[in-house]
Amino acid sequence: LKAWTGRQIDMFEAAGLPLQQLRIKNPGQGVDWTSEAIWTHVKTIRSVFQERGLPDPVVYIHNHDFNGMGAHIGAECFRKAQAEGFSTLVIDSAYRKNGTHNDNTVL
Repeated sequence: LKAWTGRQIDMFEAAGLPLQQLRIKNPGQGVDWTSEAIWTHVKTIRSVFQERGLPDPVVYIHNHDFNGMGAHIGAECFRKAQAEGFSTLVIDSAYRKNGTHNDNTVL
């Protein structure tokens, strides 16, 4: 994930643009949809930005919710982020309408 994040920053820099946000898609389709796993990914991404002297990125997480726990896990991620002073976490994890796919209702 560190190398991937670095490549994203490099691609934007090559185009003369700052990378300001990253999207993590569908972590809930596997066992990785836990607050610990998500926060570990966010901290890894954040560390690459910090190492390069860049401001914290917006980290947008889009998730599919198959068991109704999306919002609960998202809330725990926010508690972890707030405890470490990270205020640019966006999580689309509110259960809505069709039962499995969140419709961009943001926590």
